[in-house]
Amino acid sequence: MRTPTRRSSRGTAILEFALGWSLLWLLFTGVYQFGMALYVYNKLQYAATNGAMLAARANYDLSNTGLFTTQIGNMVVYGNPGGGSSPVVPELSTANVNVSVGLKNSYPVTVTVSIQNYTIASFFRSFQLNNKPRVSVIYAGAVVCSAC
Repeated sequence: MRTPTRRSSRGTAILEFALGWSLLWLLFTGVYQFGMALYVYNKLQYAATNGAMLAARANYDLSNTGLFTTQIGNMVVYGNPGGGSSPVVPELSTANVNVSVGLKNSYPVTVTVSIQNYTIASFFRSFQLNNKPRVSVIYAGAVVCSAC
């Protein structure tokens, strides 16, 4: 029986390292991408929840409903009802925020805040979010009319 010499096993370690490293690299990259997508989704969920909490308490002006939706959109995107310069997640804009007000006799009853057409980009795959995350609340704020 012949015993392997040092010279005949020299390339085996390099080959094992190359195969092992490529599999580990794919595994680490996949875990990173999944974690990053989950992190961005959680940030979006938190932003939508903050927007819905503001929507539940903000004044609803019957003569200027656009101001209400603008404030909620700014709260979701920038974390501030007055607006800002840096969104909470990359590539998020107020165009991605949908504020839907459920009315009964022209007065708000419920408010739903959702994220539309947002893409979480990654190396291997992009995730398109349509109406997710979505948060609905019962309106408890004051109804005013500034032009009445």
